[in-house]
Amino acid sequence: MNSELPAARANGFVHSAPFLPETAAALSAMPYIPPRKSTASTGNAADFKLKPSPTAATDGFPSASPTNTSTIGPNQMSYSQLPSDLDPSRLPGHVAIILDGYSRWAKRRGLPKELGHLAGEKSLSDMVRRCSDWGIRALTVFAFSTENWGRPEAEVNFRMVMMGRLLVEKLDELHSQRAAVRFIGDLSRLNPDLQHKIETLQDTTRDNGGLRVCVSLNYCGRQDMVHACRRIAERVAAGEIQPDQIREAVFAEELGTSWLGPDLANPDLLIRTSGEQRLSNFLL
Repeated sequence: MNSELPAARANGFVHSAPFLPETAAALSAMPYIPPRKSTASTGNAADFKLKPSPTAATDGFPSASPTNTSTIGPNQMSYSQLPSDLDPSRLPGHVAIILDGYSRWAKRRGLPKELGHLAGEKSLSDMVRRCSDWGIRALTVFAFSTENWGRPEAEVNFRMVMMGRLLVEKLDELHSQRAAVRFIGDLSRLNPDLQHKIETLQDTTRDNGGLRVCVSLNYCGRQDMVHACRRIAERVAAGEIQPDQIREAVFAEELGTSWLGPDLANPDLLIRTSGEQRLSNFLL
């Protein structure tokens, strides 16, 4: 735990050193922080170092302690409690979520963009738990697009470090929830350590019969379709299938979401957390 962090907050700012993995771990207990008018963050910094936050000491930060179990968001309802106005028989079988808006969330609060991603990490954990407890059968999250590589290098590196830490920290929790996790997208561009952590999580949860969690990482919907066409062409060339046998079902079998099964491959509900109405190349 970073012993300098509480002192930094008490002085009214968040430490301005580069955002390190241990800092991310220390801040992961951050609670819900309401919006406020910000004059501290312009969003123009290219180096992605942490910015001063004049009111950080009164912004609701808890001490960085493992006993703090606050969740991002105002809803403190227990996970297993389904809201009374929701009919369990009408819940979607497959929910897809485009994770977006975290940088803007942080900017509105005068916080560094990295804290927005940490808030997203906590809300994602909450989503997985709620879907599992409410009987939703599949959850697909758009965690990182192929287009995200064009963002500042420091931001990309931070998100990869955060992803690696999240995979390790949540493995036992996901396994205990009987969730089966699979990653789709081009994972070859990820660093070997992150690829190994992904393989470990997938192998550990492979036979679980609960919520199916599909994580789209370095994913592009158009690229997924191109790969599906290429695989079908290879099958035709190998004599495994005739061109006149190609149907929608054959194409669907080659898409990344095919492991969810034919009844769950297509989402019933699509949510973009930022409120924008764009697909951004997700599950086309």
